[in-house]
Amino acid sequence: MQICPNCNMDVLNTPESPSTSPIASLLTTNNPPEPREAAIAHQIITSSKTQTAQITRLIEKVYSILDGLTSRREEYERNTFLHQNVVRNIRRIPPDVLLEIFSHTIVDGDPNDIWAVVEVCRRWREVAFSTPTLWSTFPIHKGTSAASILSRLSRSLQLSHSTPFKLSISYGVPYPICPLQVVASPHLKRVTHLTVGNFPRSNESTFFAPSNPRLVQWTALRSLHLQFADTESPEASRITVFQHAPLLQDVDFNLTDRWRILFGIGNILLPWSQLRKFSASNVTLDGVFTVLRAASVLDECYLDFTETSMPSNIGSLSHQSLTTLHVTLRDEQVAHELFNRLTVPLLRKLSVDVPALDTAAVCDLIERSSCGLTFLSAPMAHFRESDDLSTPLRRLFSLLPDVTELCIPFSFASFKGVRARLVLSLPQLRHLSLKVTDSLEMAIPDLIALRCLVYANVPPLETIIFTSEKCHLYGLAPPSPHYGGPQAQSLQRWDHELGELSHFVKVGAVKDDTGFHRDLDRILSLISAESESGISGECLCLTEGQNVVSKLQELLGQLPVSLSLQRGRISAILALWLPRIKEYLASFGWIENSLAKTLVYTQRQGLLSVKVRDRKKDRFASFALQDGYLTLYTKGDVLE
Repeated sequence: MQICPNCNMDVLNTPESPSTSPIASLLTTNNPPEPREAAIAHQIITSSKTQTAQITRLIEKVYSILDGLTSRREEYERNTFLHQNVVRNIRRIPPDVLLEIFSHTIVDGDPNDIWAVVEVCRRWREVAFSTPTLWSTFPIHKGTSAASILSRLSRSLQLSHSTPFKLSISYGVPYPICPLQVVASPHLKRVTHLTVGNFPRSNESTFFAPSNPRLVQWTALRSLHLQFADTESPEASRITVFQHAPLLQDVDFNLTDRWRILFGIGNILLPWSQLRKFSASNVTLDGVFTVLRAASVLDECYLDFTETSMPSNIGSLSHQSLTTLHVTLRDEQVAHELFNRLTVPLLRKLSVDVPALDTAAVCDLIERSSCGLTFLSAPMAHFRESDDLSTPLRRLFSLLPDVTELCIPFSFASFKGVRARLVLSLPQLRHLSLKVTDSLEMAIPDLIALRCLVYANVPPLETIIFTSEKCHLYGLAPPSPHYGGPQAQSLQRWDHELGELSHFVKVGAVKDDTGFHRDLDRILSLISAESESGISGECLCLTEGQNVVSKLQELLGQLPVSLSLQRGRISAILALWLPRIKEYLASFGWIENSLAKTLVYTQRQGLLSVKVRDRKKDRFASFALQDGYLTLYTKGDVLE
């Protein structure tokens, strides 16, 4: 082999192809050769074997060169990647923007991912470690070793410096109690939020032993969440340590497996008289009434009962400061008894999850309390059967002159006698959510009548929601005049043709292909001509329209600069369409989720498909469309 003087690589001397055989006539027959012909054949065989061996050596050399080139290419690719990282914009992100990104790793008070952030690079670690607020929340680390939990807790307490601290621990996690106390005790004075899972026996930890202010001081504690173990008895878990928490205002008790704590001041000593928010699950009715009597300035109360009967020793209660109340009960009769015993004159927000609760009970509570509700959510309520089903609705609406957010059950039978004047009697109502209870699809005449009723009342409302777990709501929204019409058909045709052109562009065959230029000019001419006559923003927001817009934008980015005329025509089309799309997305109209079980009339806020959030996380969230989400009752959220 020779070496090329220009590239310093081997020059391969490839043997020529075999010449025509002098005995070619024998190669296609079985005739015996003459001695002279046999000698020629042996000579050719020897020469061919020599050439075959030479070619084999050349092939091995080529493979060796190929392996070397492949390895060299990988080296250059690695070199490119490393140097591209040097000029990436992520290196130029200012520290304050990095901190904003890091803060989003703490979701629902669980900053587990912040530990992964600090392992990315030295700069990220320095930025994170220099920000105490990123380390001011410590969660329950499930599936983490005891040593790692204690190490991370110690590190979080150090890095958070003197900032207020949110501490979550669980006695179901097998870390040693004594080391935990040693690590956390010096910092308890700045703990503002405390969550304890599987609350321990009182003699297991000085955190929760009978209170001694000189040993344990919860002076900054504002929020307390306790989950009690199933095996404890009330006497074994007498809680006194938090009675000296001067700032405590929010208490949440989660009692698993119907563990029966009687909420008596003798068993749980808390500064009840200063509490502003109280939440409890699996609680007793008599215990809750004890709390309500003791917490005289309570603003918010969230209750989940497991009672199947009303204790006879509970009397009536008038709470003079409660403004927000949520109640979950599994028994309709118990709910009626509860409401009959309560009077809440300052109540402004009421949420009720009770299967088949009679709205009369809700009306009696509102009427007796003379409260001005602004929020009412009773998705599982029902109306008593009567000759005139509009009567209970009329009574309910008459008690809600100030309501702005309303969620009630809906069936066509119960609304059949209701006219626009009833909904219009709620002058402040802005967001109405109707939970459809009909199990079968409604008849077409009923849907048309309902649609007319809704349209008659759209102007004063910002949001109307129909949601169902049992039936689809396709027929409730009026059909689009453009769906399946000539405009939609044109968009389908353009989508198909542009798809073929886009594939042609991807393979790089556009520069000198006259057929591509001709097809591109033709389709752009059609689009330009029909766009001038009017392609609506609604059609452009259909699936076909979105596909066409996307393909045009893709072509604009892929066409070479030399095709400036075609690029200009695409830009002109998009400039004509985008304002129409923007105007349509900002208008009022119907939208639905993918399962057609949630239908909304509202301002679209740039979205065509509505998403649903679980209402359990925020019982009093607005029923308005916010950031593309509706906060609704999902399956299993309301008791069946």
